[in-house]
Amino acid sequence: MKVKWLGHSSFLITADNGTKIITDPYTTNERLKYGDIKEAADVVVVSHEHGDHNNVAAVKGKPQVVRGTGTKEVKNIKFEGVATYHDDSGGKQRGSNTVTSFVVDGVRVCHSGDLGHPLSDKEIKQIGKVDVLLLPVAGSLPLMLR
Repeated sequence: MKVKWLGHSSFLITADNGTKIITDPYTTNERLKYGDIKEAADVVVVSHEHGDHNNVAAVKGKPQVVRGTGTKEVKNIKFEGVATYHDDSGGKQRGSNTVTSFVVDGVRVCHSGDLGHPLSDKEIKQIGKVDVLLLPVAGSLPLMLR
C-alpha cells in the first residue's frame, strides 16, 4: 500500500492490486492553493458536504463514491463510517462529519475528515483498532487558540 498526501484533507491510497482510493477531494480556490487534483481513482471517500472535502468531479476516472455512516463495500473493500461533527457544538456551527475506516492490504486506515471535537469512548469503540491514521491538522489562528 502507498499513501500520498494530495493537499488539505485529501489523500491517495493505492493498494498493491492497483485499486486507488481518494479521500476528501478539495476545490482549489484562493484559500486552497494546492493545485488541481490530477489523480484518477476507483473510490472516493467524502467526509462531509463542504466544497473543500466533496469535489468528486475533480477526480479522474469513474470512481464510486462512499459517503455517510454505516458499512459499504466497494471494490471488495469494506468502508465503515462513524458519525461525528465538524465542530465541538454537536454540529450546530459547521454540521456533521464522517470518520471512515477501511482495510487495504491488511492495513486498517482511518480518515478523520474534518473532525472538530474529541472523540467519545463510543466513537472510539466504533472506529476500532487503527494502523494508519490520516488526521489532517490545520486551521486559522483563531480556531487554534480556542
